[in-house]
Amino acid sequence: MSLSKNRIKYIRSLKEKKHRIENNTFVAEGTKLVLDLLATCQCQLIAALPEVISAHPELKAGGEIVEADESELKKATFLKTAPQIIAVFFISLNRTLIILILMKV
Repeated sequence: MSLSKNRIKYIRSLKEKKHRIENNTFVAEGTKLVLDLLATCQCQLIAALPEVISAHPELKAGGEIVEADESELKKATFLKTAPQIIAVFFISLNRTLIILILMKV
């Protein structure tokens, strides 16, 4: 399965704070960051090159895994050069409460 236009739009929408809070999610880009976050955060979506998915079996413990090519990752990224992996993680409940408290101040 490839990265659909709707998923790319969803990932791109998370660049804005209001969409991150609305969906209670955030985006992580890059292999090391995604692998580190998998140990502590619940993952909703992982989009990666096929060779990255096969090289890191621990990704299967995350959320939905989508094989994507470089052009799809380039459309979805916030960076100048496309990473090999992009993931969407849920914000933990404690962080959500802190964000809501700070927004009211």
